[in-house]
Amino acid sequence: MPRQADAAPRPAACPVTERELDMPESYEIDQERGLVVSRAWESITDRELRSHYYRLEADRRFDPGYRQLIDVRDVRQFSLTSAVMLGTALAHVFRSGVPRAIVVANDEQFGLARMFAAYSEADGQCVQIFREPEAAKEWLGL
Repeated sequence: MPRQADAAPRPAACPVTERELDMPESYEIDQERGLVVSRAWESITDRELRSHYYRLEADRRFDPGYRQLIDVRDVRQFSLTSAVMLGTALAHVFRSGVPRAIVVANDEQFGLARMFAAYSEADGQCVQIFREPEAAKEWLGL
């Protein structure tokens, strides 16, 4: 689905820099299934969270109507401020109402994911948290 008419055209897919290869996060866009799979590991900071969504939004293959599966089970440390989590949740990268699933492995991850989901849901987004990837995929209709 096209973006709003007043939005500027997207640049071509951003080339991956050597610095980005070292970042503990990635995404894959599956255009056939209308899905973005985001993954993070090790330690995630404010800069990396902002960069992830900036690169995703700038990618020509991305459609804000795509569903999202976020996997943070391999993140061992979060260095995120509530201000950046709120700003990311309200950034409108994904269209309101689009299902987005977050898969977590422990209570700390669940708490941070719940905070992000609450910020997102207050803005009309649909975010659910799961401990099992298969349950998240089922909820997303995959």
